Amino acid sequence: SGYSYLGDHDDIICATVRSPKRPFRGRYVAPNAVFAGTAINRLDFTLIPSPITPIPIESPFAEVVWWTRFIDNNGNLEVDYVDGEFVTLYRRLLLIVPPTTPLPSFGDPSLSEQANLNSAIEYLAVNDISARIERSVDAVNFGTPRVLYSIVPNTAKDLAHRRTRWGHNPSVPAVPIYNPATNFPFPLFRNSLINQRSAVYDPNVADTDGDGMAIRYDGNDIVLNEVAAFDVKLYSPNAGVIIGTNNVVVEPGDVGFQQLVNNAVAPVPTGAYVDLGHAGGGWFSGPPNFKSRLRVGYPAGITTTTGGQLGMVGLLDLVYDTWTPFYESDGIDQDGVAGADQGNNGVDDQAVAFAAFGINAPFPAGPDDQTELETMPPYPHPVRAVKVSIRMIERDTKQVRQASVIQSYVPE
Repeated sequence: SGYSYLGDHDDIICATVRSPKRPFRGRYVAPNAVFAGTAINRLDFTLIPSPITPIPIESPFAEVVWWTRFIDNNGNLEVDYVDGEFVTLYRRLLLIVPPTTPLPSFGDPSLSEQANLNSAIEYLAVNDISARIERSVDAVNFGTPRVLYSIVPNTAKDLAHRRTRWGHNPSVPAVPIYNPATNFPFPLFRNSLINQRSAVYDPNVADTDGDGMAIRYDGNDIVLNEVAAFDVKLYSPNAGVIIGTNNVVVEPGDVGFQQLVNNAVAPVPTGAYVDLGHAGGGWFSGPPNFKSRLRVGYPAGITTTTGGQLGMVGLLDLVYDTWTPFYESDGIDQDGVAGADQGNNGVDDQAVAFAAFGINAPFPAGPDDQTELETMPPYPHPVRAVKVSIRMIERDTKQVRQASVIQSYVPE
């Protein structure tokens, strides 16, 4: 791009957050119709005066995602302000509502399965609810199997599972069928972030699939334009800094840091905020644990570019995840070794496996030790602090401003 004020602008934050004093607010469109003869709880926009007025809802808990997007007009995979390209920062805030909240299913037998799926996706787009789409098959419609796409609200416990989180849909805009055996570890897709942005119902938009629903992306989830950097860093106690001229501290990611390292200036390991894997070794400075499978490349059939950006986070990007022990007791063999859930079966599987060959295990540690776990978080260390920096540019005057927020997680 040739502009030194441009920084890291492709980071993503996904979190479950709490606001105990002032609850989060969002939109909720309640199911309002029952499809005749089939007892399908179905949203029917044709029965609602347009435009639809969602019901305001509140919750002290929410799922939030921050991400960026830029349209690569010249195809060089870089942001070029002189060519009219700029970075946009988005935020999607999805409220965690009680599991008893009425939500619809879509299975209109007069429509195709894809049209019913589209209805479910469009319904989520006009709501600010943390929910997932679940596919099921029944025989309610006079004995004929019928596919239902149900909207199921997420609880805070559900959000510990990667597959329920927003944007971790492995096949949007195609049929979102979650197969835990093949879709693990449910990587985050930029395609899903872009295709499932906040929307409103607009009767003036063409209803291309004939389901009575038409949406228009209205930009409610846009936070900032003209973004020069959106940089998320984690504190790594093993990261080194360099004391430069006039005692100026140069940290990893600063201009000139790598040049000093190339000139054999050794960093002092005093700790710093760093990008994941920036130095190839130690805590958040190194590569992730291979068992997380969060850096495994693109699955077959997935489009790798959308708006000039890689379609999936996982090929070159590194991911921090708090993880869940659920994978050790879900009945699925994630690592393909010694059967399912060997890290939680009460058996010293390592010793048994080696005994089958008549030898002792080289590292006998007893049943269900760490070596038997099928999965592990990509960085199995607690986060001590997070730093988020946003850099803005005023295009006409070329003024640049940056603000940073630091959140410490160390108990005081």
